[in-house]
Amino acid sequence: MSSRFLRMVGMLAVATLALSACSIRMPWQESFETAIPTALLATDMGITAAEADKSTSGFAVNLGVGLNFQADDLTTEDLHTMLELIVDNNNVSNINDLKVFAILGPDNTDVDADVNYIDLGSLGEELGFEKTDSEFGTPEVFFANWDDVVDYLNE
Repeated sequence: MSSRFLRMVGMLAVATLALSACSIRMPWQESFETAIPTALLATDMGITAAEADKSTSGFAVNLGVGLNFQADDLTTEDLHTMLELIVDNNNVSNINDLKVFAILGPDNTDVDADVNYIDLGSLGEELGFEKTDSEFGTPEVFFANWDDVVDYLNE
């Protein structure tokens, strides 16, 4: 084999390792699945349950946060605080979109139960985000591009 070919293979291997290292969580870092819900539950917004997960769609990485609340009297300041805590406690790299939904009532795992969504989509619209229901079938879900959320918080 030529040395040029071996160098190319070596460079490809180094590049692959470097890209995969971007999403590796260090042992001392709390996972986003734990850090985000813990931070949100520590607020005084009346959150009774919280979860965070990521999903992929093609090459896109999406971060989803689900919340249960005691009351539906959330404000734009509450949504702003939620977004800050989500961004500050996230350690997933290369996120494309953020989805946050809130349900009124206790944590309910019954998929057939009626769900009373709290309208985070309208609160997001008041903060300057576009309200959309095309992705998730309900306009109450806050759905935004991750970079737009980060830019909003850095304003």
